[in-house]
Parts: sequence; C-alpha cells; structure tokens
Amino acid sequence: DRFSEASGAVAALRRFVLDLAVRGRLVAQDAKDEPAAELLKDIETRIAARKLASDFVEPRSAVEIPLSSLPFTVPASWGWARLVAIADVSYGFAFDSSRFNSSRVGMPLIRIRDISRADTEAYYEGDYDPAYVVQHGDYVVGMDGDFNLRQWRGRDALLNQRVMRIKNWLEGLAADFLAIPLQMILDHLHRSTSLTTVKHLSAKQANGIYLPIPPTAEQRRIVAKVDELTAADVLTFREHVRFQLDHLPRLVMHQRDVHQLREAITNLAALGKLVTQDPADEPALALVNRLKAIVADTRNREAPAPEETFSLRQRHFSPVTCSRLHGRS
Repeated sequence: DRFSEASGAVAALRRFVLDLAVRGRLVAQDAKDEPAAELLKDIETRIAARKLASDFVEPRSAVEIPLSSLPFTVPASWGWARLVAIADVSYGFAFDSSRFNSSRVGMPLIRIRDISRADTEAYYEGDYDPAYVVQHGDYVVGMDGDFNLRQWRGRDALLNQRVMRIKNWLEGLAADFLAIPLQMILDHLHRSTSLTTVKHLSAKQANGIYLPIPPTAEQRRIVAKVDELTAADVLTFREHVRFQLDHLPRLVMHQRDVHQLREAITNLAALGKLVTQDPADEPALALVNRLKAIVADTRNREAPAPEETFSLRQRHFSPVTCSRLHGRS
C-alpha cells in the first residue's frame, strides 16, 4: 500500500513492467508457441516479396547499433529484425509555412509538438502529396528533442518535416509490442547522442534499428499483460503492485531490473511513507534543537583559550620594585 502511495510510484511500476516485457520476463514462455525462428523465416519471405514489388528498398547507409550496447537483453529463443524492413518508415515534408494557419482551415499538420496530442495547433491550406497523410493508428516519432514515439490518435493529418511515420507492420507482428523496445532504443540513441542544445535523430540511425521478435502468440500475451498492468486505476493499482512485489524472485534476474523500483522506494523513505510514524516518538523539532545544543557545546569546548598579551601600559610597578631593578637598596 505504501509503495502505491509513493511519489512517482505509478510511473516507476509502469517502467518496470515495460522493462520486464521487453526482456521476456513479464509473461510465461509457452513451448507450444510457434518458434520465433519460424516467424523470422516468414518475415524474410515477406521482405523478399516487398523488394520484388518495389515496396522496400534497402537503405544505402545506416548507423549500426550494436545489440550489446542496448539497455536490455532478450531471451535466446527470440530473434531480431530490421525496423525499416518489417514496416513502412517514411519522413515528413517541409511544407510552406506561409500556408500555415490556426483557424483550422485545410489539413491538420503534425509537428513535433503535436505528437502526443489528438489534434494539431497548425493547419495547412494548400496542395499536398497523399504519401504524407498520417492516419489514425500510425506511429509517429519526433526526430528532434526527446525522440518520443506515439500512436497518432487524431484524424488524418499531414506529416511535417523532422517527424518520422511508421505503419503497415508485417503480418505476425504486434505493433503494440514492438513499440515498447523501439521507444527504449530511441531513448538509448537519445542518451548516446552528443551533448547539444537540441538532439537530432537521423534517418541513418533509424535505418540501423533492429527490434526483438518473440513468437507471435507471446507478443500478444505480453501486450495483454502490459495493458492490464499499466491501465490500472486507483483502486486496482495496489493489487498490481502487490502482484509485482510478490513475484520479484521470478521476475528479477539482474540488478537493473529493480532500478526503477529502488527509485520509488527511495522516494517513500524521503517522504516519510516507508515505515509507520509513531506519535510516541520524540518530535523531529526537539531532536533538531538537541542536536544544535550539542554542536554549540562541542564548539565551545574545542575553542582555544585567548592568549594573554603583555603590555607595559597594563602593569603598575611600585617604587621599591623599580629601585631594586636599578640595583638600589
């Protein structure tokens, strides 16, 4: 219960759930599932067919992203496939800004700032190529800033420059699942990009992205479990927290798996919600005042005594003493 009340606990649990999902530890793997190797064979066949139909052309250049550098590992039974080969990936157009308007005249225009919305701030009034029309359900990625991946929930809109669109995933692939590792890889690229005021994602980097491919049935189970856990309302969230904590020995196999949970627990401690507060305890203010007194007393004891200085002006000599100094009797 205390975990569910922590600041950021919901976000931490969701990140934890997604991390388990992409590592193949959120749901049980079923030996009855068609192996991922068979799915990959089908994918290769479909990719070859796309090439023959000129629906897919191998990119001329790509920035290789070593799988060993990614922030997650996957089960050995899974495979990998290139993003641009298993879906249609395209990039926005630099529409004439003089034709932009905020009066909702023409077609909505998806700019980076609009990715997480269901509508756009700007509209475009003019001719356009239908190839740049984004439809409800397509995935869009901001190529500047945070590299956010979102599924477009608005009506048909135009794809503006510096926004990437992903659609038409090959059969046997659950886009809702693949979006999870894709966002993690985009975050990895964002962290790896040199420090600049605004970070940029290049088409060459996108061309080098490979996504983990579990069996189709496992993809669906993962998506269902993620939806169940991340869509929890206030009343059911605590039950999901208990589920995750009760199953940590099965789910956690690496220290990185509990990083986000550790953050939430640390937040609990800082907020005073990790343990029960006892009214019989000494008030914190009294403890602070006592500590101040101890510190002050310690400083007084350690302070050195002032040195005594000799000054003739401070000394008064009697005549007898002075005469004796001159050798008189």
